[in-house]
Amino acid sequence: MRMKNVGPSLWASPGVPSQCCRKALRLVSQFHHGDRNYTRLEDRGCGYVKIDIGPFWRLLSRNDGRTWLLLSHGRYNSAIRK
Repeated sequence: MRMKNVGPSLWASPGVPSQCCRKALRLVSQFHHGDRNYTRLEDRGCGYVKIDIGPFWRLLSRNDGRTWLLLSHGRYNSAIRK
């Protein structure tokens, strides 16, 4: 999957709307400032963290919030199964 860098520690697919990228940047910034706007996926036992952007977009971090991927809901479902 080809990704583009849209901000510090945030990567997105090329087709992501700019409005979703702006919202994702804001939510990642809030996460780094200590806001509890995330869900830890404990059932995987692997340190995955997600933030819902809206009904069709998700932020996924596989390393406890150091880097983030902005994914569509379908790609997110595939990514958490890996």
